Amino acid sequence: MYKTGMRNIHFEKNSAIISVTIKNSPITNIPATLLTLPAIQHILVEYTKIASIDLSWFYPLKGLATLKLVKSNLQVVHGEGSTNVTTGLNVINLSYNSLRALNLNGFAPFAELTQLVLAHNKLESLTGALNIPALTGLMLNHNRLKQLDACQWNDTQRLQGITLAHNYLRQVPACLERFASLAHVDLNHNRIGYVRWEDLQQLPKLASIDLSFNRITAMPADQAQYPPLLKQLDLCGNPIGVVTIPDGLNDILSYLNLSQTVAPNRN
Repeated sequence: MYKTGMRNIHFEKNSAIISVTIKNSPITNIPATLLTLPAIQHILVEYTKIASIDLSWFYPLKGLATLKLVKSNLQVVHGEGSTNVTTGLNVINLSYNSLRALNLNGFAPFAELTQLVLAHNKLESLTGALNIPALTGLMLNHNRLKQLDACQWNDTQRLQGITLAHNYLRQVPACLERFASLAHVDLNHNRIGYVRWEDLQQLPKLASIDLSFNRITAMPADQAQYPPLLKQLDLCGNPIGVVTIPDGLNDILSYLNLSQTVAPNRN
């Protein structure tokens, strides 16, 4: 359904429909009658006036694999957070909305979730614990986060990538070293001035980290301080005055970007 003026959409019971797309519609709520579509696997809602959703509403849709509510007016996400209820959702995408605060506990029932996309919102705070055992990717880029503490998150052993580019972070999120499968970390365009490299060194599978366009003034001079499998390191656009590249580091890295570094501002 594209570019309709419908404010209310009603679905009759239908066991054949597997996908529903609603775009450019003035609706303010997810149509309740989607529950009459037991075979539905994909829901895409884009450019609407939906301001809030309750994640528990989607629990009965056991076959639902993808939920995308993007480029709308979403400001509030509710969720019971009960782990006694499980669903088969693989992807939740709530990007390009107006979320300012979010409790991660509400995503706990989605045990099969592999991708959680919260990019391009106005997030200033995340509360609760991330408790999604199947999660491999977490996208939080283009928000307004000033800090992020992962110490209360459950050990999500499959998490491979986390994107936090274009936020206001002043340090690398605490306790990232708890996620043993983490391979890619993107922190470009933040306000990070100091990196605890000894924490990142504990990530056995970390292959790439983007720290470009931050406020970092130095990089480790000892090769042993870098993660053992690191292949790509981007420090472009940081105020690194004197660059000392450890012996052998170039032999390990396939990509090292130190261009556009500028001398630190002493004023």
